[in-house]
Amino acid sequence: YERLRSLVGSEMCIRDRKYAEALELLREYGDDPRAWNPIGVCHMMLEEEDEAVRWFEKAVAAGCVEARKNMEQIR
Repeated sequence: YERLRSLVGSEMCIRDRKYAEALELLREYGDDPRAWNPIGVCHMMLEEEDEAVRWFEKAVAAGCVEARKNMEQIR
């Protein structure tokens, strides 16, 4: 339950454009595939493109279609 709450909280931060704050919430969930696309989004919005691509590639490999679309925005 706590894990899901942090993921939802991070989504709210992303919507509010608080990308660094969202990353802080997501860092401890780096092993959870549900967190990989949002982590990539945060890095993309912080103009950390190499790091964003790294997370998007992991998310795509886990089957996240949205991550593929996000990665295309960078390339």
